[in-house]
Amino acid sequence: IQVGVMDAWPPLNYLARNKAPQGIGVDYLAALNTRLGGALIPVPAPFKENYDRVLGGQLDALMDITLRPEREALFGFTRPYIVIPHVIVGRKGGEYFKAEEDLAGKTVALERGFYNVTHFSKNHPAVRIREYGSTAEALDAVSRGETDAYAGNRAVVVYLIEKELLNNLRLMGRLTGPKSTLQFGVQKQQPLLAS
Repeated sequence: IQVGVMDAWPPLNYLARNKAPQGIGVDYLAALNTRLGGALIPVPAPFKENYDRVLGGQLDALMDITLRPEREALFGFTRPYIVIPHVIVGRKGGEYFKAEEDLAGKTVALERGFYNVTHFSKNHPAVRIREYGSTAEALDAVSRGETDAYAGNRAVVVYLIEKELLNNLRLMGRLTGPKSTLQFGVQKQQPLLAS
């Protein structure tokens, strides 16, 4: 059973220096594999790529997806395995952003293909969005002053700020909207996989 895992979303799922998948999600797969005889095989790639591969039938399932109304017709979902709040990140010494409303007129770095792009586009049209290929790239854009803020998964943010030594960034407010309620999404025509 091939399961898409993100290749650049530490500490949840990422590639180690030797290109082997690692992270909390991969450890979760390993724990499930003790019951399933090693049947779950992690396939690392960017989220959007794995998302499309499940829809196209090239992968059986996808990790780190959140059930949303527009996804319900496309995937079968497991129960959530972890819930992580989303936070706003800005530069130290800069303006403090407590909630999404404080970002009106500002440029926010978000990951391409992630739900936060939809959330801000629909609910906060005064926020300018700049999309990046990974969370690390988005945080780097804030650090360099290319964007004003980032909004996303707190666990990933804390890990990357420490690992990448982004000492000029700080956590600010929480998003009132989305959070990472992470589940497996499976091919809709294979509902048994979700159970």
